[in-house]
Amino acid sequence: MTVQGLPDFHHPLQREGIQIFYPYEGVGAHTLLPSALEIALRPDGQPEFALDIIRGEKPSLPPQPSGRLDFRVVPYYALDKGLQVLRDRHTHASLRVARFTNGFLRFIPPLSQRQEFPTPLRQPIPLAWNGLENARFHTKLPINDAVFLEQSLRDGVLTMEAIAEVEMLGIAPRVPVTVRFDPALLVTKLQEFAASQSTSSQFQESASPKTSSSLPRATVVKFFNRERSRLPLTIAGSWNEDNNEDETERFAEAMTDWVRIHLGQFVAAPTLNHGPHMALKSAQEVGSGQFIWDLSQPLQTLRPFVLRLGDPFETALRLVQNQGIDAIVFHSTVPSLSIGMHQISLIANVPPRQQGAIALGVRVRIPPKPPWRFRPITKTQELGQSQPHGDSDRSSAATPPTIPLRLTPLESLESLNYTVSTFAVIQDAAGIEQLEGPPRDHSGDQLYVTTADFPIDFLPLVASRSLLTIADVKGVLKRPDQTGQMLTEPFSLTADHPDVAIALLKDTLADATLEIQAVSKTSDRVVTLGPIPAQALRISEHSFIEYGPQTVPVTCNFQSSDQNLVVFEFLPEGGREDNDIRLLFFSPQDAQKELRWLARSPFLSRYRYRRKSIGASAPPPSEWSDYLSPFNPLILSV
Repeated sequence: MTVQGLPDFHHPLQREGIQIFYPYEGVGAHTLLPSALEIALRPDGQPEFALDIIRGEKPSLPPQPSGRLDFRVVPYYALDKGLQVLRDRHTHASLRVARFTNGFLRFIPPLSQRQEFPTPLRQPIPLAWNGLENARFHTKLPINDAVFLEQSLRDGVLTMEAIAEVEMLGIAPRVPVTVRFDPALLVTKLQEFAASQSTSSQFQESASPKTSSSLPRATVVKFFNRERSRLPLTIAGSWNEDNNEDETERFAEAMTDWVRIHLGQFVAAPTLNHGPHMALKSAQEVGSGQFIWDLSQPLQTLRPFVLRLGDPFETALRLVQNQGIDAIVFHSTVPSLSIGMHQISLIANVPPRQQGAIALGVRVRIPPKPPWRFRPITKTQELGQSQPHGDSDRSSAATPPTIPLRLTPLESLESLNYTVSTFAVIQDAAGIEQLEGPPRDHSGDQLYVTTADFPIDFLPLVASRSLLTIADVKGVLKRPDQTGQMLTEPFSLTADHPDVAIALLKDTLADATLEIQAVSKTSDRVVTLGPIPAQALRISEHSFIEYGPQTVPVTCNFQSSDQNLVVFEFLPEGGREDNDIRLLFFSPQDAQKELRWLARSPFLSRYRYRRKSIGASAPPPSEWSDYLSPFNPLILSV
């Protein structure tokens, strides 16, 4: 994937609670950070929220009774406000939404419910992102906890908030220096510094077990935001820390981003009040030697953010009040399992419509365990094409597909280590090819799978419902093949099919571009986007410079020195003469103005003007001009 156009963490635009990242190298749209998370809605408007209570046919045989809580969340973006903040600084800029790669979510019950609220939900649970727009939360609960949630939903007394820690892909800040260091010494010093900074937490109840290498990202930034003499680094370059406090902070942020990618891993925070954490590799893992990092070069990194979900059960409670408890709580009876049979729940979140992928699947491999079991076990589960959210049977919404396993009576999934790999069968111009992903170690009876786990790249594209109400969206992906010949992959997005994920071979998007058109449903107007770097994209009205706040510089040239005041009327396209006319007053001493208005549709972005009559004896107003583009300055002559 090209770095061009990715969110640049170098110097964000922050104002009025809005945070916007510039596109790297100035190509493409600016990225707006969301202000919160909210429960996702299905196409029918109902929340994607389900609690499934599962029991076996025979109580004496497995599976044990249990519950499964399943819902999806989407980021909430103040797009209109963000676009206004952006256009105040950059007249013809456009916005895009952030892309998160992974994260965790945990509930924060009120004090009155903390003792009885299910313990598993107070722990951080992975969020499985689909590559662009939504994340899936799924967890298995003991039957008593599931019944507690059901009763609380019936009684309408379940209120709380949830906190999510997420990571976003972007470009690390650049500093004109090169650093040299021993990686083993650096991670040792970082851990020692973190230990000296640690304090007791005021809220330990939702803590997860903390490893010795887990430390807050803020602590890593603080470690590097010190005098050079205190750092286990040799720094060469033109940066002068004594004269530039901002550059010192940028150096600390950049080093933290480089450490995250090369020496660390994103992990859930052990406590809520210490912010996002990373787990460092041990000194033994990285080994002694010499690393050289050129911080002036662009680095794709992952930056953590904390988002609030508010009250995730509020939406569910409203649905219960309107439609009854059966709208979100489902009771399932499943066939009993014989002795030695176990199941792995496959919790997948991949885009529902895939283009170019014939099949996707997961393989589980369990090694032999002599003397009880001498043969390995291999199981394959194909995902296939998913149905759009909301089209499946909601009664099984919280019950993911399972991978059945037959083990010996002395084995259990909880204590069993096994390997997981993914595979994909794709079809492109070169033909059909099956690709295998590398194995990774796993344990337990829940397996999370996202687009990042497959041996191919997905390019997810989705259009907003509001845009698809007024337009159909079509586009083309262009990319060179190994011979340099340009390959094209057309796609279309409609109200019935608002998203698609184009499946591609790994590392084939480096020089790829997207060209997109939105075609009006009520006129012959077309607005375009691109060519832009091929990256995951949510297309909305805010993606087009024709939508939203518009500004045109207007200059009035006076041809006669005895003229004083003149007035021009301006009418935005789609506006009414009795309500939407804007007046600009000009004089020889004040001959330059700015015309501002809000284009409420990308297909209604133009304007027209006429000279207004002043005084009772003045001639009638002139005729309206033709519609003009908002992207060119206007020069008037009187």
